[in-house]
Amino acid sequence: MHYPDSLPILPISNNLLLAGGQITQKVIEPRYINMVHDALACKDRMLGVCLVDPKNKWQSKESLYEIGCAGKITKFEELADGSYFVVLTGYCRFNLKNEIPTMRQYRRYEVNFDNYKDDLIVNPNPEVAKEKLIELIKKYADKNSIAMDWDLLPNTPAFNIITFFSMHLPFNDEQKQQLLEAESVEQRANELVSLIKSLLDDKENPHASERK
Repeated sequence: MHYPDSLPILPISNNLLLAGGQITQKVIEPRYINMVHDALACKDRMLGVCLVDPKNKWQSKESLYEIGCAGKITKFEELADGSYFVVLTGYCRFNLKNEIPTMRQYRRYEVNFDNYKDDLIVNPNPEVAKEKLIELIKKYADKNSIAMDWDLLPNTPAFNIITFFSMHLPFNDEQKQQLLEAESVEQRANELVSLIKSLLDDKENPHASERK
């Protein structure tokens, strides 16, 4: 893979992109429509995706977490009003460096991929307690009346399970960033287990946090 020296940055909230995963984003604002136009004109169709740091969300300029994930536009649909639906496929994490001034309204940063090149080496079956993870996910789904085809999960690679549920369970943005920053897939699995248990505790004891 070619590692670009800089990327246009798409700030997101209530979502997460991980290497090996996919998200769909609706792009409405003119500056981000500019970003999509520019990305589609490039061979790699690459954007940088960063979560907005909720501790600083009221600043005039979004304060971004310094670790994000590069995503390639692998599918897009232009709507009648000029907005877009884009599907981004995650490739590799990066560190933000310096912001680069542009005339296109969106933000662009120098980025560095050096710490995360292992993201491109996918081990479909990392050493994790897959069966226990599936049991925990099923428990969460049962508590929240979520229907799934549970016969599929035992035959699904553990990497896919960890990535999908890290991205799609209703964690807050700080927790999502915690999952993004995990040093390995195995560590991400451990973080995922801990966060699902926290969701279950909140479901079973909805007033526990108020008593703390």
